[in-house]
Amino acid sequence: MKKIAFSDKYGLEQAVIAGRKTMTRRVISEQSLLKHGHNKHSDKSFDLIHYEAPYKVGDVVAVAQRYESVYNHYRQHSESVAEEFKRQTENSFGWKNKMYVKAELMPFRIKVVDVRIQRLREITDIDCMKEGILNKNSGNHRHKKANPFYFAGGKHEWDNSFSTPRQAFASLIDKISGKGTWKQNPWVFVYEFKLVK
Repeated sequence: MKKIAFSDKYGLEQAVIAGRKTMTRRVISEQSLLKHGHNKHSDKSFDLIHYEAPYKVGDVVAVAQRYESVYNHYRQHSESVAEEFKRQTENSFGWKNKMYVKAELMPFRIKVVDVRIQRLREITDIDCMKEGILNKNSGNHRHKKANPFYFAGGKHEWDNSFSTPRQAFASLIDKISGKGTWKQNPWVFVYEFKLVK
């Protein structure tokens, strides 16, 4: 089974687990683009998705979490299960770093329901919300200085708040994928998924 990681720092892992985040964009490498000739003049989406996309429609993928986070999740349901899990995983690198966890030990999974290719800035406001952007009118982010659309991770409630979903997503993607990513407008794999039990 494959695994996929989402940012803890900006609340995306929790958004996936809560079922609020149902879409993710991953930058396609230049090597993959060159190999399959995908550009604005030649749409080779099928080849790129078939040969290069790490996840395909129908794949069930584990949501990578630090073992410590999984342990805390299990503690809410069964102390004995949590302690057994801790005994097996506490001394591994995965206790603090989700890059080293085993997919089969992850309690949450997503199922990929759609894969497509587009330029990053082709994202719509609706898709920004599927990416985990929140609206303060529907959440607990109600500070009067805050703009309506936001994501987690700021020092203050009004940090990371913007007047449109696209502005919020543009800032978020620059924090996750590196400053200037939004401006560069790379080709991305767009994965739509649903949380499965």
